Amino acid sequence: MSEGGRELARNLGPLKGAAVMLNIVLGAGLLILPGLAVRQAGDHALLAWGICALAALPLLAVFVILGRRFPDAGGIGHFAARAFGPAWAPASSFILLGAVAIGLPSIALTGGYYAAGAVGGSPHAWAAGLVTAGFAVNLLSAAGAARVNQAMAAVLLVLLGAIAVTGAVLVPEAAHPLPLLPDRIDWVLALAPFMMIFFAFTGWEIASNLSEEFRDPARDFPRAMALSFVVAVVLYLVMAWIAQTRDLDGRFETPFAAIMDGRFGAVGGQAVAAVVTVMILANLAAAIWGVSRMIFALARAGTLPAALAGLRGDQPVRAAGVLVVVLLAVIAADAAGFSRVDVLLGIAGQNFLILYGVAAAALFRLSEGPGTRLLAAACVVLVAGLALAQGGSVIYPLVLAALGLAVQRRPAAMSKLRAAPPKADRSNRTR
Repeated sequence: MSEGGRELARNLGPLKGAAVMLNIVLGAGLLILPGLAVRQAGDHALLAWGICALAALPLLAVFVILGRRFPDAGGIGHFAARAFGPAWAPASSFILLGAVAIGLPSIALTGGYYAAGAVGGSPHAWAAGLVTAGFAVNLLSAAGAARVNQAMAAVLLVLLGAIAVTGAVLVPEAAHPLPLLPDRIDWVLALAPFMMIFFAFTGWEIASNLSEEFRDPARDFPRAMALSFVVAVVLYLVMAWIAQTRDLDGRFETPFAAIMDGRFGAVGGQAVAAVVTVMILANLAAAIWGVSRMIFALARAGTLPAALAGLRGDQPVRAAGVLVVVLLAVIAADAAGFSRVDVLLGIAGQNFLILYGVAAAALFRLSEGPGTRLLAAACVVLVAGLALAQGGSVIYPLVLAALGLAVQRRPAAMSKLRAAPPKADRSNRTR
């Protein structure tokens, strides 16, 4: 039985799970980052995408192993608590909450800019509308929301495939296209957009919050993670190649609208904007699903107010509602000029990188088999190296971790975390 006596329904299989994960992952990373990467790295942009894909692969394996062995709505916070003690659950979870609090509004604003460019209006109003619509999907039952996510994922894969084929076959290359790979690699330039691009390879850590809802987590969770990763990487590389070889006309924030405008006129740009809007809606609906589970788990453990652990049917609607209020507030702050999309994505990417390191360290602590421990150790070294190479301030994640620790010290939270029994069907160690 889950902590606090509340459990989420187990409705997910590998295909539905992969669909939700794809909807979590795909979004701003696919539609805005290829253009921004070209602006930052030029002919090193595609190489930068390849580096990020290779760096993400072992980190994905960490979440696969942890999720199949310790399925829980708490996700990374649950893994860290098992490895290092209860204080790590709120510290890790608050770092993740801080990342999605600025990352998800950036995704919504991507859709807002595309929609506003196609039909007019305020991009911030469009972004707020998309967040609200994503919340509405989560007002359905868990099974109903899963079916909606699966349908949206199937439609979007067809539409994205059509955009990719159109861009690759029907749109001519720029008059002076950038080469796919540079003659001489400048590693500083290749790594310059890493943190920004890395945001496109985040989302699977949020997907780990879904592990409790798989019918057979040990079998189906890894399959869903692997399938979603392969599909996402193929789409990323194809879109990055198109952005690097076609004329963007300086429109780096909306590269595919620029490409289609150049070939088909206003109708092409409007078609892309419509696809983008649907994609962002799917992305937000799935991300709200995943993050609301983490908020639910924190409330179930007593770290957050118990009211947020309430279920309406089989959905944590209150937790989702609180999340949506935060997202709308960040969009309002951006509208007031207090932030910028590319800066927000970079900060969120740094938080996610730190969390990947926490997950790898947890796997190392929980593992006994030499192969798994070697993988975990390699991931810890990888994350540390990337963090040192990128530099940047760690004040934001440190403040979030401190806030999580402060909240966790509430008497109710401490008593519930200490009293919570381990799940009877799960081992505390993994091989």
